[in-house]
Amino acid sequence: MRKKKLMLVMGVLLMGLVFSNIGYATEKGLGHHSCRGFESKLESEPQCAVCMLKQKEDLGLSDEQITQLKSLKNEAEKKRIRNEAEMKILKIELRDLVHQDKTEDLKAVDAKIEKIGALFTTMKKNHVYARLDAKKVLTPDQQKKFKEHQETKCAYRKENSHYDKEPSVEKGHHQSKGSH
Repeated sequence: MRKKKLMLVMGVLLMGLVFSNIGYATEKGLGHHSCRGFESKLESEPQCAVCMLKQKEDLGLSDEQITQLKSLKNEAEKKRIRNEAEMKILKIELRDLVHQDKTEDLKAVDAKIEKIGALFTTMKKNHVYARLDAKKVLTPDQQKKFKEHQETKCAYRKENSHYDKEPSVEKGHHQSKGSH
């Protein structure tokens, strides 16, 4: 009985860790040029191709480049949808394994966690490869313009982000105990 409880607790803790990391990453997406870091992203955000297409006039994209980028975007989106669906299925299967009365079968739990990890790695690779493929469509000058735009956008986000700022004393958000 004691061994069963210990294994159940270990399984629940492990599942919580896996789901919290995957859930957070899935919720945040992967590829939308955020300044918060690659690790917090998963595959659900737009690929580079989407951003490049939004800037087609600024970058001076040709009709051929637009066609290539649209094709890359569509292929990446199809992969993303398939992978997200598979991830949801794997999460359900892991949850079912952990909630079973016979949680002593850690091999099955481990195998499911390994599948989730492998799929997570595949999703990250797909994102990176899609970005690299999209960059190859641009000329060196267009790549430079795109990079400058992304850096400007990133700097703007950092300046206007409420995550990194302390509450303003002037606006009365932060008062010391004796200032009444």
